[in-house]
Amino acid sequence: MKKFLFIVISDKPQAGKTTVANYIAELTGGVRISTSDAILPRIAEKVGLTVDEIKTRRKPNPDFLRAELITEGDKMRDENYPPGVACLDMVNGYNFIALDGIRRATELIATKRSAKQKGYRAIVIYVIRKDNNTEQDNTELGLQSMAHYWIFNKSDLITLKGKVKKTLQEIDAVANSRVKSL
Repeated sequence: MKKFLFIVISDKPQAGKTTVANYIAELTGGVRISTSDAILPRIAEKVGLTVDEIKTRRKPNPDFLRAELITEGDKMRDENYPPGVACLDMVNGYNFIALDGIRRATELIATKRSAKQKGYRAIVIYVIRKDNNTEQDNTELGLQSMAHYWIFNKSDLITLKGKVKKTLQEIDAVANSRVKSL
């Protein structure tokens, strides 16, 4: 059975990473996880809130504890246990994982290495949205050069989902052609 880790990245918030990751999980029957899922328990302990309380407060206000999430994620990376790797340890038994939230090249490399050790083929998908006027966040520039596939999110949700589906079909075709040629 094929095992894939789809790592969805972008250089700006609100580009559509989470939407793409959720749809990949839906199409593959897999699971979607975000690096914040690995970071939030550490933050919750420090601020005296539950993870659910933090998530509830972040829904209307994504900036709630954002600086703390970034700092803690960087700390995890510096401790050689980056959030992307921690996420892989959190989800067991899935053949398809969609992961979003990786912000650093070193974390991306470590996550891909961990995925390979666990028997996953890591596919990096970069989501770009040209009409996105949000500020560059703390994501390291240049991650897009590490992507296998790009999805241009310049339209409505139906079109975006079509692009995700087409990308997955292309990935499947490439994977199957490589298997047949062995």
